[in-house]
Amino acid sequence: MTATVVFGWVVWWALLYGVAFPIVLAVDHAYSLWRMGHGHDAQLFGQTFVYTSLVIAIAAEAISAMVVVRVYRGHRPMLALLYAGFVLVRCVGWLTLNSIHYGPADPLHFGINLRPFSIGAIVHLFPIPSLTALASGMWAASPQEKRIPTGNA
Repeated sequence: MTATVVFGWVVWWALLYGVAFPIVLAVDHAYSLWRMGHGHDAQLFGQTFVYTSLVIAIAAEAISAMVVVRVYRGHRPMLALLYAGFVLVRCVGWLTLNSIHYGPADPLHFGINLRPFSIGAIVHLFPIPSLTALASGMWAASPQEKRIPTGNA
């Protein structure tokens, strides 16, 4: 089961950072260059980029959960629940590591800007990836309707 969860994270990482984000970054840079060429301000990494990145991250989470559940041969609903829990753990780790701030005056001093269990983090970050993984994993774990071929073709 551990290998399956790690495989899901690899699928998520490959979809997000190997496929989706390079495309989004290229489109964002091309749009910024087009705006500068037409005399407008260049809005590199504007609101559209942020919201597009969020949607892509949610889609990658859903796809990775579906792949993990489909690959696993054991009790699939249980794996969907466990995978969603591991996604929550990954999000806590990501938020904790990304919230460390190094002071420019003293490079050896650091502080945490956003606590991992603050209200903002709980409301905005944790439910979305975990619930997305749980919902798509449970959908993939549900028995699929099998079509019986008819003789009329």
